[in-house]
Amino acid sequence: MCAANAIGVSSYRKENMEPQTNAVEDMFGQEALGLENQGASLKDIVMYPNPLLREKSSLFLGSIPHDGTLQKLMNDMVRTMTETRAMGLSAIQVGVPVRVLVVMTDDGPVKMVNPVVKAVGGNQYSDEGCLSLPFIYTKINRPEQTTVTYFNEKGDSVTFEYEGVTARAVLHEIDHLDGVLFLDKMNFVQRESTLKKFKRTKKKMQRDFGE
Repeated sequence: MCAANAIGVSSYRKENMEPQTNAVEDMFGQEALGLENQGASLKDIVMYPNPLLREKSSLFLGSIPHDGTLQKLMNDMVRTMTETRAMGLSAIQVGVPVRVLVVMTDDGPVKMVNPVVKAVGGNQYSDEGCLSLPFIYTKINRPEQTTVTYFNEKGDSVTFEYEGVTARAVLHEIDHLDGVLFLDKMNFVQRESTLKKFKRTKKKMQRDFGE
C-alpha cells in the first residue's frame, strides 16, 4: 500500500500516544515483547479514506486452529495493537477483509473470529479514537454492555459479556468488519470538525515521519 493509504507503526510509538497508567503500560509492553520474541510482525495500518475501510469483511470458513496464515495474522494484529497502545484492531485495518479482530481486556488480548453481537444494553458517552484516523478523539454514544459470540484462536465457540471501555472497543472493531467507521456515529458538526483535525494531523505525520 502506498503512503497515502497506509501508515507504519513507528508513527504511533508511545511517545506520540495518549498517556497510559503504569499498569496498562506494563501490560501492553509485556505483551508486545512476548509476541516480538515469538516472531510476530508489525502491520501497517490502513488509513482513512482508503476505500478498503468501507468494505464488508467476509466470514472465515477454514479450520481456525490449523490455519497457519490466520494464526500468524492474529498474532501480528495483537503485536500491532499493543505496540500502538490501542484497545482494539480489526483485520480490515491491516488490509485483510476477513471477520477477525483483537481487543485488549483487563486479562490481556482476546482474539475473535467471526464475532456476532448478541445483545447490548445501557449507554455510555465518552471519547473514542481509531488507528485509521490517528490521534483524533471524539465523544461517541455506545452501549455500556454488549454480549458477543465468537470463535477463539483454538476454534472454541465463546459467548462473553463486555462492559465499559472494552465493550466500546469490541463494538468499534465489529463496526469496522461491516465497513462502518466511528465517523458514521457523529453528527454533522462533529464529523466536519474531526475530519479537519485529521487532515492537519495526517499532514504533520507525513512531515514528521515521512509516511
